[in-house]
Amino acid sequence: MKDEKVVLADRQGLGKIFCCPCGAIHVNVGPVTINLEPQAFAQLTALMNTALMHRAYQERAEASKSAAKVAPASNDALYVN
Repeated sequence: MKDEKVVLADRQGLGKIFCCPCGAIHVNVGPVTINLEPQAFAQLTALMNTALMHRAYQERAEASKSAAKVAPASNDALYVN
């Protein structure tokens, strides 16, 4: 194995994820670094993806509630006989 770190992902202004020769995966976000074994990194990734999906669902539900609260004006109604 190489004696250097392998960058897996890098987002300027946010952070970096890299793997070191020992096999650990390091997640740097701002001033915080989390050092994980590969399996723990996979579990963290799955956890964050689940949270992202739930958050998107919550945002859609809130948008639907907001749209339902807007009542149309009487002249905006469509009448079909």
